This record gives sequence, structure tokens and C-alpha cells, in this order.
Amino acid sequence: MALLGIFSGEWFNQIVLPFALVFTLIFAILEKSKILGEDKHQINSIISLVIAFILITVPQARTVIVQVVPVIAVLAVLVLVFMIMLGFVGGTTKEGALSNPLKIVISIITGIALISAVLWSTGWLNKIIEIGKKPEASTFWQSAIFIVIIVVVLAVALKSSGKKE
Repeated sequence: MALLGIFSGEWFNQIVLPFALVFTLIFAILEKSKILGEDKHQINSIISLVIAFILITVPQARTVIVQVVPVIAVLAVLVLVFMIMLGFVGGTTKEGALSNPLKIVISIITGIALISAVLWSTGWLNKIIEIGKKPEASTFWQSAIFIVIIVVVLAVALKSSGKKE
């Protein structure tokens, strides 16, 4: 239990984790891009270290990192779950692959299920249901459906205009 206390400390969340994240990301970008040249690991690490220390000393930048990273992590997990669900349904071989319209329908159903699960887990689903029960909600839903129809029509038009016969 004492180990959890270390990870929940403010110094850990506000200093150690942002420092490690920024250092690692900057180092990886410098290594991959080879901006400073080939085999310049020491220079890349020193620059990454300095940038990470600067981040820690600037409270506004550190706050942005601390607030944004959990949102990005949740989005990454949601995208991964969506891709895994599509992989289960879509098949990877030619003989096991589904037809294109069926893939689109299953993708839409999977997306709706994933969005519903997120809304339910965050408590927003109940709020949306309550909004839907209000008398003025019918105009909202009419507008929402109209916008969805416009988006679908535009998507189909753009998709079909790109095909050459």
C-alpha cells in the first residue's frame, strides 16, 4: 500500500511524470528525425534533458501537460478498442474478408456502441436522456438528425465523385 502512496503524491504527478514524458518524447523525436546528425545520442539526450527541465520550471506548461495527457491516453485506448473490434469483424484474409457495405455497417454499429459505452461510463448518457425528455428537445433532435443527414449525403457525394468509370 505504501507504494501507491508514492505514485499518488503531488510531486510525482506534477514533476516526475511530466519530466519523464517530455524527456522521452523529445529524445525519440530527435533520434528519429536525426536533425542533429547520425549517432548524436549524447547531444540528443542533453537537449531532451534541458527541455524537460525547462518544462518542470514553467508551471503553465507543466499544468497543460498534466491536464492533457489523461485525455490523450483515454482517446488512445478508445481508438485501440475500436480498431480491435473492427479487426475481429473485418477479417484480414481475402477469403475471410467481409463485403464493403457490410464492413461499413459494422463499423458504424461498432462506433455507436463505443460512443454509447463512453457516454455511459462518464455519466453523460443520463444527462442526454434527461435533455431528450424536455419539451423543447424535439427541435434539438430534428436539427441533429438534419445535420447528420446532410453530413451523410455530403460524404456519399464526395465518395461517389471520386470514382472514375
